[in-house]
Amino acid sequence: MEYIKEYTKFLEKFLDASGKVRVLFDLSNGSAGLIVKELLKDKENIEAVFINDEMDGNFPGHGPNPLDKGVAEFMKNEVVKNKVDMGVVFDGDGDRAFFFDDLGDPLGSYEIFDYIKGYFSAPYVVDVRALPQLTMPDENVVETKVGRYFVVQAMKENDAGLGVEYSGHFYFKNFFYTDSGILASIYMLNYLSRIKNEGKILSDMKRDSHLLCLPEVNFTVDSPQEAILKMQEYFSKQNGVRIETLDGLTVYGKDFALNIRSSATEPVVRFTLAAKENEVLETIHKETKKVLGINE
Repeated sequence: MEYIKEYTKFLEKFLDASGKVRVLFDLSNGSAGLIVKELLKDKENIEAVFINDEMDGNFPGHGPNPLDKGVAEFMKNEVVKNKVDMGVVFDGDGDRAFFFDDLGDPLGSYEIFDYIKGYFSAPYVVDVRALPQLTMPDENVVETKVGRYFVVQAMKENDAGLGVEYSGHFYFKNFFYTDSGILASIYMLNYLSRIKNEGKILSDMKRDSHLLCLPEVNFTVDSPQEAILKMQEYFSKQNGVRIETLDGLTVYGKDFALNIRSSATEPVVRFTLAAKENEVLETIHKETKKVLGINE
């Protein structure tokens, strides 16, 4: 059996791109190219530009992790140079995808969720790093711990059509509750095609949320659990804050929200922060480092 052809035939059911689009695919020298190239072959409305498309376990392009330092800048240059409507970079095995608009600016996973959620029935599942009570208060979302097991469990329990993690994992009920960077890119192709038919481009669609978000950062500490307890003790003394402990510590204030949780594999805590104003963002960031004894 020709498994690649059978798989792409299955994926074609989800592809509905009628408007003409030009898209850059960075395959990270991984396995996604086997599928994506076959899927988009002979698609008149989709002009695909492929880079780092030769499979090579040494990953000579930029490594298999799209979150590695330098990948975002590399993608911005490639998107602008190739004059495409969107850029997509997969990780080494294709289960994650990250997206860039026509200006080469990165689009966060929760932004992609906002674009493609209309293809699925609510509720939706997001991990705690989304800080949804501040960032998406009007959405019908279920908040869960970070990790595939927890996202999939929550999707099944709530009959959710779509789940998303900050780390670029998108989970689909119609894909056996499995994460797929390729299927996420298909739905983004559908979305991009639709807005192009309306005379719009991807950079027009950024939500004016008036929120500022600090990308997830790691702080090296002697004891992650002790660090989280210090944070809980500090913020529990502040007026008007709400404390949650679903995964690590989540703090909701009047004009900010943060999550801090321990890594399962490293002596670090992972920290995410969103705020309504830059001054608040900087203040909470500084306070956090002071509480944790971080001198960087």
